[in-house]
Amino acid sequence: MNIFDLLAEWNITKWLKEPKNNETVEGRTEESAGDGKTNFGKAYESHLLDDIKLLISNAYRQTDEERRNELLRQARDIETQLIMSYEKQGYNLLAVNTQEQIREHERKLTSAEGNS
Repeated sequence: MNIFDLLAEWNITKWLKEPKNNETVEGRTEESAGDGKTNFGKAYESHLLDDIKLLISNAYRQTDEERRNELLRQARDIETQLIMSYEKQGYNLLAVNTQEQIREHERKLTSAEGNS
C-alpha cells in the first residue's frame, strides 16, 4: 500500500463520517458510517493483522498443547508474510511497528494467562 492509498482511505473514512446536506447521522447504516467497526474498506494488511491477533488469542485459549502450537505456527506464518510485504514495499518502520503490536498483544495474553 503506498502513500496515495493511505491518503485516499483516510479521506474516504473522513467523508463517510461527515453528514451530507440535509442528512443525519442516524440515516446511515452502520456499514456506511465509517466508524472503523466494520471490515468495509479495510486494507488487506489490516485484515492480516487482525487474523494474526485472532489466531494468537485462540492459541492462548487452547488447553491442548499441540493445537496451541499449530495456531501459533499459523500466526507466525501470516506474520512473516505481512512483514515481508511491508518491507518489500519499503515500509520498514511500519513492519517494525506491526511486529511490536503483535508482541504487545502476546504479552497481554501471557500476563492474563499468568493471572488466571
